[in-house]
Amino acid sequence: MWPEDLFEYILANLADEIITTDIEIAQPMPCDRWVARSALQKAIRRGETEIALSALASLLNQDPATIWRHLGIIAIEDLGVA
Repeated sequence: MWPEDLFEYILANLADEIITTDIEIAQPMPCDRWVARSALQKAIRRGETEIALSALASLLNQDPATIWRHLGIIAIEDLGVA
């Protein structure tokens, strides 16, 4: 499977998973992007899914370009090789 095909496969499966999952849409936090980034990292660290989704929704509205970069930072700092 070529990288482009793999990417399309992942996107298609992700879309199917989102459609069939009973997840409520999180309401954005009423805060600026810096507080949302901090809340996202702390919520992931503590395992608080609802707060993490709310912070992520806020970041999506305010600064979507930084979401993936910040998730990468959280993965390195808080999750590590675990």
